Amino acid sequence: MSSFLKPFRVIVSLIFLLSITFIFIDFRQILPSVWYDGIIYLQFVPSIFKFIGFAGILSLGFIVVLFLTALFGRVYCSLICPLGIFQDVISFISKKFRTKKFRFKYAKPMNKLRYGFLGLAVIFLIFGGARLFSLLDPYSSFGRFVSDLGRPTFILGNNLLAEILVHFSIYSVSPFDIVHFDKATVAFTVVLLGLVLWLAITKGRLYCNTVCPVGSFLGLISKYSVFKIAMDKSTCTQCAKCAFVCKSQCINIKEQTVDNSRCVG
Repeated sequence: MSSFLKPFRVIVSLIFLLSITFIFIDFRQILPSVWYDGIIYLQFVPSIFKFIGFAGILSLGFIVVLFLTALFGRVYCSLICPLGIFQDVISFISKKFRTKKFRFKYAKPMNKLRYGFLGLAVIFLIFGGARLFSLLDPYSSFGRFVSDLGRPTFILGNNLLAEILVHFSIYSVSPFDIVHFDKATVAFTVVLLGLVLWLAITKGRLYCNTVCPVGSFLGLISKYSVFKIAMDKSTCTQCAKCAFVCKSQCINIKEQTVDNSRCVG
């Protein structure tokens, strides 16, 4: 069973990551709206905003996420959230370029910071600060990375290809104008991306467990989930191999415990 779970997680998470990336890069709007609604159905914050806007059954994705969290813990963070999956990809790639073997180690939870960010996000949500709230929303953050940086790069590549093909009298690729390019917005996106990349490379899932309000909120539920990772103290030799690969840095070998509020399964 365990040999099946990892490939399953990787395949499902990559499907979500690539699909959502395409949504933000799709400057020609190839995807029909029904596909778009289906792909983002399980995105936690967009689903809540749809619920507030009385979008009917299309707004119930966040309830599905809550149900999955109550059963299996923070599977949303490891399977569905594009920003979380993106960090796993960066962490995986960074390992390939390390000259020395990198090991994670247990770190105490930064509860004041993570619940502080969660409280701030709730205040923004209650008092209608949707734009401010989106600064902390993982789906919106990933969307900014792709829209502000990836999409313009993709359009430039498209335009370059179109220009090259014209010289061969091929007009199947048409150029496209880059619009809504704001320097301040792009600068903020670059800084945020730099922070996410640095934390993913050096600290694994620290961003998810400290800054992200969705991760902190789901962590309150996953702490009491039905199925969760635990250590068998009768067989544990305290070799720390599990802690060395735990990107959430939530396995305490000395006390033989797992902080399931931070564990992403």
